[in-house]
Formats: sequence, C-alpha cells, structure tokens
Amino acid sequence: MQHWQWIFHEMAIRCPNFDAYEFIELIKVADRDGLWGYRNLTLLQVPELFLVSRDFTPRTSKFRKAWFRFWFSANIRSIDELWITPPENVQLLRAEFPAPKGRQKTPYPHEIEDVIKCQQIMGIHENVKIRDFAARVIPEALGIK
Repeated sequence: MQHWQWIFHEMAIRCPNFDAYEFIELIKVADRDGLWGYRNLTLLQVPELFLVSRDFTPRTSKFRKAWFRFWFSANIRSIDELWITPPENVQLLRAEFPAPKGRQKTPYPHEIEDVIKCQQIMGIHENVKIRDFAARVIPEALGIK
C-alpha cells in the first residue's frame, strides 16, 4: 500500500479525531472484502469509500466526542455508480450527531435538531501531514517498509 499516508491524511481531514487504529482496521477490512479488486477504483476514491463504509464513534477513537456518519449524495445508490458518475457530480456528505446516551448504541435522529451539523465534504489536499504516532504504528501493523 504505497499511498497510505495520503489516504490517511485525507481521512483525518474529513473525520475529526481519526486515528491510526481505525485506519488499520479499515485496511484489513478492505483486504478481506476485496476492495482493491475493483477494476476502476482510483486512489482518489479510497478515502471516500473508507469513510462511507462505517460510522466513526466516540468508542472507536478515544478523543472523539461526537458520532460521525458519511454518505454519498442521493445520485449514488451503489458503489458501481461511482465508476460511471463524473467526479464533479459525486458529493460526500457528513453528519455529526451527539454521542448516544445510556444503552443506545446508534444515534437515530428523530428530529432534525438531533443533527449537530450536516455538511458537504470537499476537496483534495496535496500537503500530506501525518502524526508521528500514525507514521510509526500504521506501517508496522500493515507490514509496510
């Protein structure tokens, strides 16, 4: 995985308090599920696919205070549509929810007020900055030199 730093950086910009252990788990799931076998997969799509593949919760990062969920705009109904839809027509959206209280496991907003913030996530970043901890832990866990 030669571009892991860029992928990690893009995800960390979009997902508050994204950490190395979450990234390692996503890579392992992608390996297991054969994500890399998609014929038309581009590097630019990898961070977005990782973000929509799960929720990012206070339980998965000890510094995260809210629950984050990502999804593509309504014109993307399946992963296959990413390959045929022009990139400028694909929007990545993020909602921020308060952390569930008590025994509630998943935030299900009953009213729009439950959503702290919903926004379109945009842009590609060229200046890659990786925290020292992530730069040490990720290559070690993935067997990258």
